Amino acid sequence: MAKHRPSLEAFAQAGTQPAAQTAAEAAKVVELKQPPQSTSTPVPATHGRKDRPHVSLYLDKKVQRAIKEVALQYDKKPHDLYLEAIDLMLTHYGRASIKDLSK
Repeated sequence: MAKHRPSLEAFAQAGTQPAAQTAAEAAKVVELKQPPQSTSTPVPATHGRKDRPHVSLYLDKKVQRAIKEVALQYDKKPHDLYLEAIDLMLTHYGRASIKDLSK
């Protein structure tokens, strides 16, 4: 039988419990604290991702950092800034906005 490796939680508890605790006792504590397995069906991905294809964007690290800094400054996510930029580009080239195209 394979030896059960204790988790970090077991090590953390070992620091607060008497030092005489063995690895087997620590494993029992970890087993008891694990949540029960759910028998319900898994929750499907959000509908926003299911019907939209994934697009990747390759950027230099400095550009990525600058976008993250702007997002932090304006309390937004970088993804929101990407969408804003795409919307501005579509408008610049005389196309409909993301909202109009997504309807």
